[in-house]
Amino acid sequence: MNRNLRSRSCRRSALSGVVPRAVLVASALLLCSCSDDDESPVSTAPPAMEGAVHVQVVGATGRPVSGATVWIGGFESRWETGPLGDVLIDGLASSFYDVWAGEGAGGSGTRAAAVRAGELTEIQIELDPDEPILPRVDLWSYRRTYSYVDSARVSVLVQDAQDELGDLVVEWESDRDGPLPSRRPDGSGVVSLAAMLSRGPHELEVRVADSDGFVSRLEIVVEVVSVRPTAYILGPAGGTEVAAGDTVEFVGRIYDYETPLEDILVRWSSTRDGLLDETPASPNGTVAFKTAALSSGVHRVSLTATDHDGQESVVATVDLDVLPAPAGTNRE
Repeated sequence: MNRNLRSRSCRRSALSGVVPRAVLVASALLLCSCSDDDESPVSTAPPAMEGAVHVQVVGATGRPVSGATVWIGGFESRWETGPLGDVLIDGLASSFYDVWAGEGAGGSGTRAAAVRAGELTEIQIELDPDEPILPRVDLWSYRRTYSYVDSARVSVLVQDAQDELGDLVVEWESDRDGPLPSRRPDGSGVVSLAAMLSRGPHELEVRVADSDGFVSRLEIVVEVVSVRPTAYILGPAGGTEVAAGDTVEFVGRIYDYETPLEDILVRWSSTRDGLLDETPASPNGTVAFKTAALSSGVHRVSLTATDHDGQESVVATVDLDVLPAPAGTNRE
């Protein structure tokens, strides 16, 4: 039920005598300035762009629950119900909100609230003892794939309605490698995993337990792989024409994230003449060779790099045309 605070008639507030610990401004928002003649009140409505919600929390028997925790959205902002089981939350932008409440073994409950500017929205939340307040765990950052030479780094955000972050117990486990190193949340609730994982797909499970023993779980799938090398040709330019017997220099560049470049198997080959060269790369990844033995015709020359894991690069190619040597030319 919504009541416009600017036009409500003067009467004793339902919150009289209640001083919620979370929001002490309730009386300023709801109590009217009244004369003995019950004159029209002086409005103390929220700012025009803000609204408020009055939350009543009751147990399974319908009795008000004092000391219950109330929150909207995440657990960052919390309120606590007063002696009559209610709390006023003001300063809310006009929107639809999911409002949660919980009280230890009493369980938890939720209701939607439509908050409108300048209005007070009233809702009642009944706690379900079969719905405990679980910690909250959300994926914060990760990559889908990792190289086997790197630590897998995955971060989650943990929160709890009642416990301090330092009281939460966070555990990580892989379906392939078993239990993984665990850390406490930082001051913002972020918990990061940094672990060397075996190659292959992993289902990572993070478990967050609060002081009451309630546990939330989140599963994250990652894969640890061998990264293939890269190779590309710098010269000669595609479509180059040379005469048979001319010396042609081929230059390329390779790179591998995991294998030392001098340990990479390099292969230059031609569609007409087969294998041309296997000279290893220089420390900076440059690969080069010269030849004057190309046969006449069109060649597609390819460069491939294979690392010590057997991973092969995408093939780099260049086309060139070797023309017959002019008559009477002696290349010896």
